[in-house]
Formats: sequence, C-alpha cells, structure tokens
Amino acid sequence: MLALVLILGSLAAAQTVAPPRQMTYVDSRVVLYPAPDGEPLSADYTLEVNGRPVPVYTARTADPPFDYLDHGGTYSFAYFDFSGRVTLTVRSSRMLQSARIRPLSRRIKHSLVDGYTTTITLDEPANLSLEPAGRNRPLLIFANPLEKDPPDKSAPNVIYFGPGVHEPAGGVIRLKSGQTLYIAGGAVVKGAVEVLDAENVTLRGRGILCGSAWPHLKGPARRLLGLRSCRNVTIEGMILRGSYAWTLVPENCEGVTIRGVKICGGRVWNDDGINPVNSRRVLIRDCFIRTDDDCIAAKGLNREWGDVDDVRVERSVLWCDRARVVLLGHESRARHMRNIVFRDIDVIHFVQSPFVLEPGEEMILENITFEDVRLEGVGQGELARIRPRDQPVHGQQSAGTHTQHSLPERRGYGRAGPVRHHGRELRQQLPCRGCDLRERSHCRRAAAGWLAPGQGGKSSGGQSRAARALARGMVHRRLDAASVAEAPSGQ
Repeated sequence: MLALVLILGSLAAAQTVAPPRQMTYVDSRVVLYPAPDGEPLSADYTLEVNGRPVPVYTARTADPPFDYLDHGGTYSFAYFDFSGRVTLTVRSSRMLQSARIRPLSRRIKHSLVDGYTTTITLDEPANLSLEPAGRNRPLLIFANPLEKDPPDKSAPNVIYFGPGVHEPAGGVIRLKSGQTLYIAGGAVVKGAVEVLDAENVTLRGRGILCGSAWPHLKGPARRLLGLRSCRNVTIEGMILRGSYAWTLVPENCEGVTIRGVKICGGRVWNDDGINPVNSRRVLIRDCFIRTDDDCIAAKGLNREWGDVDDVRVERSVLWCDRARVVLLGHESRARHMRNIVFRDIDVIHFVQSPFVLEPGEEMILENITFEDVRLEGVGQGELARIRPRDQPVHGQQSAGTHTQHSLPERRGYGRAGPVRHHGRELRQQLPCRGCDLRERSHCRRAAAGWLAPGQGGKSSGGQSRAARALARGMVHRRLDAASVAEAPSGQ
C-alpha cells in the first residue's frame, strides 16, 4: 500500500540542496547509492529517503535528427532499495498542484501544503512516475526491494563494475557460459553487452548500462544488451538507459528471465524495449519500460531458429512515446508465435494503438492472452489492431494467420477505443476474466458479430488461409468507453 502526503517548500529551497555523491548508505531498511563523479544530475528534482539524499539522474528524449518529436523533454529518475516503510521527500523546480503519481492503480493519495515539495510514504517496492505536467519532464522513482546475495567481486567468473563511470575497451562486454556480470549501484557503464552461444549466465545489479553516447544505430554492438543462442539466462535489477537501437534482445534463446529491469529510453527511433526473437520460455516481470519505439515486440526473424513460444509479461509498467506498446508478428518468418501472456500490466502513456497483432509471411499467431491490463492517458482511438499483414521485408509477400487470441478488457482510467479487426468472417464472444473493476466502473460484455468479407482492409497472398483460421474461433473481450471511469479527484 502506498500513501502520499504533500509538504511544500520554496523553489529556492529546492535549489539549495547539493547533488548527493556520498558513499553508499545502508541501514536496516534502506540502501542508497552514490552518484559517480562526472555524471550529470537533474536540475528539476531532488530526492531524500528518510532524510538522506538520493542522486537524481537524467535521461534524454528525441535526440537529433528526431528532435522534431515532442516527448516531453529530458526526464529524471532515481533509485534505491528498501524494506519496511520509508518516507520520500521530493522537491521540484515546478509547481506540483496538479501532479499525479502513475500508475494510477497504486491509488497514491496526496495532500498539497505548498507548491514545490512532496512527501511520499512507501511500504512496498514500486516503479512510479511523478508527473507535475503529464509526460513533460517527470521524475521516475525506482523503489527496489533489498538486493539478495550480491556476488563477491573477487569471485571467479564474476565481472564486477563498482561505483563510478566505466568505459569498457571497445565499448562491448562479452560474456561466456557460467559468468556473472554485476553492475553495482552507483556505477554507470558506457557500453553494450553481448552474450553469444552461452548458458547459465547472470546479469544483475542496481547500476546503469548506458548507450547514450552513440548516435542512432551506430553503437558498439547491434543491441545495447543482446543475447543470441543462449540458454538459462537471468537479467535482474539493472537500469538500461538511452539505447541507440533495440535495447534488450534475446535471439534464439531458451529459458530467459528478465526481472526488475528498468529501461529509460525515448532518445531515438528503433529503441524497442524488450524484443523476444525466436525465443522460448521468456519471463518478463516487475519491469519498467519507457521507449520511443515499441515497448515489447516479439518477432520471428529467422525461420531456422524456431518458434516464439511461452513468453510471459507480468506486473510491469509500460510507457511508449511514439510507436506501439505491444507489437506481435512484424518482421517474422517463424512458423508459429504462440502462448504469449500479458498479465497485470499498467500502460501509463501511449500514442498509437497500444496492442497490435499483425502476423506476416505466413506465420501462425495463436493463443495470445491479455489479462488485467490497465490503460491511462489518451492515445489513438483504437484499443487494438488485429490483421494479417503483407510484409516483404524478408523476401516473401504473404500474410500470416491468427487462430485465437484474448484481448484485454479495457478498464482503469482514460478513454477506451474500439478493437478493429482486418479480415473476414470474424466472430467475437468471450466472457471477461480477471476483471477488477473500480468504483463507478462496470463491465460490459461485447459481441460485435460478423465483419463482412473484405471489410477493414485486405491481405493479399495469404488472405484465404487467414480467413479460414479467423473463422475457426478468433475471440476477444473488451470494455468499451462507457465502462471506463476517470480517476476520482485527488487520486
């Protein structure tokens, strides 16, 4: 449970707090980490936890040549570990009378005393966005659980980066089977990570892996954090900032766990958050993802690598500045993409249709489930787009196939939009599951009937095959605009 009380001071007072670069501070409930020398800190916010200063970092948006985009400007973020109950004091250079704390599902209460200072009481970990003016220059707060059993930096097979700024030789850290990469709190590592043909690999820590020094698509490696042909990989707790291309990408991998990772993107196009490519048994849990491009995009780039299967995304917060929150099927030559679940998800900002299912190149997309999804803000009118799609990207020009999916009931705060199907002979009829409706909300079951043949666009090449599959029982569920309540005043 989280509770918010506001205590406000002056702008001048906020400006007099020196940027903290202290040694790591630990007590029985709180771990705070230093900021390395030379790392620019935020001019918009300061933060204290139980009276101790916490460094507030920055992340850029819309670098040239993408500076014509308005993503709200440079934003700030801070992190710490805790257990029990802590009190946060945030001082802002801007007035906070209209500030909101997202996700709204946390129902953080607030009480204004003066214009520039807020205190927040937390008694459980959370990834939050404090927003004085919507998505314009917010403060992201990553309140982590206490870290368990960090590795000894002198242990064999441990690559350890302690507090400070680090620039690996050649800009790339390459890991082998059985190794652990540890980026400690207070560390900023400017570079990329590659893990190729390896197993039993761990990447963890509270520090920052940063790609902000490289222009769009010109980094030291193809991905900021790339895995290829790996088994049994765990990525936990790290902050990935300012990628120059796709951010975290398991390709042809099996048994990948991504837990508590925070992605602070939005700097360039093509900075997709997490893209499982031809991978199986992928778990994404307790993550925060902000990107310019798609937050999560599953792809089947290489037919020889096998299917995309058993991908679960749970208890995560997603923010997409320009593209899609979830994109399934683009650039895919795999035979199947199936058994994908999104559960307990907060989408706090989006622009385009948040859920897009568009299989191409004859791939079968099946057993896709969205449950307990909460959307905020005002994006494009569509809630979801579902259609087979011609994609000559890899040399073929036939559309893929949908067999069955289960779309989210729309609930929470903001405006709902329609689900648009581009296909033929499509019936939708499924009771809502996992509804957790709020006061003044109600559930409305949708049964939209049939789409006429050819209505809503067409898909050449594979259309008849797709139509037969659609008719076999493509289903979805949703809440329409009448069933979405605005957040109660003051929450």
